[in-house]
Amino acid sequence: MVMETILRKNIRDINSDELRTLGTQISTFLGDISLSVKCTLKSNRLVVLGEHSADMAIDTESVLGHLERNIQALQIQFTQHVRLYLRHVGQKQPYAYRQFALAPPPQPPHRK
Repeated sequence: MVMETILRKNIRDINSDELRTLGTQISTFLGDISLSVKCTLKSNRLVVLGEHSADMAIDTESVLGHLERNIQALQIQFTQHVRLYLRHVGQKQPYAYRQFALAPPPQPPHRK
């Protein structure tokens, strides 16, 4: 229920604890992939940063696609734009990036 409340909030009302909770939720989508996930808001966009050790090989496109599909499924309403970044722990620059627009949530059925 707490997660549901965060997803429906106005972007100006999201705080750092809620973004931390969202990052934790997103990291659960990865199953056995050891990726530390942090969320921030920049220019009305949700920015999701995944960090992992340099000695851990991951399939970049697969991980980014998996994250995108699962973030889309959350039906976030506080923003329409998401940026995903992957980087190695200790590095400043990400080695992979993807951005996408969130699909609008489904409209409730019209009542007659």
